[in-house]
Amino acid sequence: MAEGIPAFERAHGQSLGEYLRTCEEFRSRFQHVMNAGNAFLGEVPVRFDFSSARTVVDVAGGAGDLLASVLRPYPGIRGVLFDLPHVLP
Repeated sequence: MAEGIPAFERAHGQSLGEYLRTCEEFRSRFQHVMNAGNAFLGEVPVRFDFSSARTVVDVAGGAGDLLASVLRPYPGIRGVLFDLPHVLP
């Protein structure tokens, strides 16, 4: 961040969120890149103990793959997926 302006905004003249809303091609590529990390999602419930949680909230969760991997071994936990409509598949 230079001079208090995020690098993306400085480079593109708008925030990442605004850019994702207005550029469909970039939005598609961005989601593809974000989903590339899904191979590691199965490790999350192995590395972190969610057994005392009642609800897990995934903010900016996209398709919900991370939330699903957390909830799978904990059937009693409620999950909330929150993301903006233009990001949801």
